[in-house]
Amino acid sequence: MFKKILFAAPICFGIHDYFFTEEQIYTRNFRALKVGIKILYYYKIKFSPENENVNYIHETIAKDLYEMCKINDGLYVKFG
Repeated sequence: MFKKILFAAPICFGIHDYFFTEEQIYTRNFRALKVGIKILYYYKIKFSPENENVNYIHETIAKDLYEMCKINDGLYVKFG
């Protein structure tokens, strides 16, 4: 029985990685792209030095970046 488990475990992990890792990559990339587009929107369209909402824009972007890094896990956390 133990030999069957030792034989089946790597196969199961390989199948799991094959089917689920690519989906996670797309999800992470889409999340990073979404936050990047939001940053561009806030800083190119809404941002103005005379605007009273400068601190609000900085806080919003910082929170979005933090949430993205926390959810995405990978390199963002390792570089931080």
